[in-house]
Amino acid sequence: MLKILHLGHSQSERIVWLREELGVPYELVKYTRDPVTRLSPPELKALHPLGAAPLIEVDGMLLGWVSDIRIESYHTIWFELHEDLLRIVGRKRQE
Repeated sequence: MLKILHLGHSQSERIVWLREELGVPYELVKYTRDPVTRLSPPELKALHPLGAAPLIEVDGMLLGWVSDIRIESYHTIWFELHEDLLRIVGRKRQE
């Protein structure tokens, strides 16, 4: 089962939208920013050192590349996410 760890007012809105567009079943775990500092909550920082979101968990394995600061471009993130989602739902990419 695909689980999206979502932080309100962040780039994870795009991942939730993409999941809806693909029609992939998922569980949404919502985190809320601190109302004063606008920072991630400690529960999310325990999973990612920067408290970055989104994070995706598949069958208990956390995929950190979605919010990893080492990714060189958004294109790479979307491409990797697309490939993983296709693999998860058992679809082949159309060339």
